[in-house]
Amino acid sequence: MSLKIRLLLGAAVPFVFVLPAAAQVQITTATTTPVSTATANNGAAANVEITSAGSITLPAAAGSTGVTINSNNTLTNSGTISVPGSDNSVGVRILPNLTASYTASGNVTLLEEFTRPDTDNDGDLDGPVASGTGRIGLLVEPGGTMTGSIITTSGGFTVEGNNSAGVAIRSALNGNYRQRGAISVTGANSVGLEMTQDVSGDVSIGGNTVVIGEGSVGARILGDVAGEFAVDGGILATGFTTTDTRFSNYLLVPDAATSARLRDADDLLTGGPALEIRGDLARGFLVNGNATGGVDPTADVKDVIQNFNENRVA
Repeated sequence: MSLKIRLLLGAAVPFVFVLPAAAQVQITTATTTPVSTATANNGAAANVEITSAGSITLPAAAGSTGVTINSNNTLTNSGTISVPGSDNSVGVRILPNLTASYTASGNVTLLEEFTRPDTDNDGDLDGPVASGTGRIGLLVEPGGTMTGSIITTSGGFTVEGNNSAGVAIRSALNGNYRQRGAISVTGANSVGLEMTQDVSGDVSIGGNTVVIGEGSVGARILGDVAGEFAVDGGILATGFTTTDTRFSNYLLVPDAATSARLRDADDLLTGGPALEIRGDLARGFLVNGNATGGVDPTADVKDVIQNFNENRVA
């Protein structure tokens, strides 16, 4: 090697390769147009952020989707995504085999204008609790793997419809699922949270998950979870048409004279399990109620969420 070449190497400034930041599109006002990440930036792909002042509210139409993640991009929702009165509709749809994520402090709603009738004029509403069908707050479509995480810090999913779901993850998840927002689903044969495939990371179910409807399930975990699995919120599944404790004295005697016929048989149907687990949990299962964090009041007793990692052997 010549002296000239040595001097050039010694004086050279190292190359630094900087990948361009992904484009980001903000939705800051109310819109009635569906959005897809693949075309959000004037036909080009971009991350999408719905700010607290932004919203997407679609007109009623069967098969609608509020936001579709169909590129290697992210969706941040601090506002509202609403798909009202639409069967077989989805609030947020994530295609498989992408690197993507959903992070939210906002809300996704799929509601319907439906009131149970009082067909026998006894002062108690009758019939099914929902009329629509096939509505899903967040859907990861089947057919592959989603690489990324789904995280809700507040807000949540509210769905009204039979055969529906708050969150349905139907591909493998190479990432984490962390729920701190609420899930509310009203309808028969529905589910609050459904995971049908394996998860490589952690699953943490916080907030409150409430599912009302005959045969409906709070949370259904069918695949294996390689990370930590914790329930640190409330999960309720019931076939009863109300969770109001004021009627608890009448629930088992719907035909008793003292009940004033407050509850008919169609108000007292059988729900599914609050939590259904069929896969393997590699690092165990912690049920910890509504954890608030903060200072551990009993540091010498391994009994709260702060101690979870201390309780297990990695």
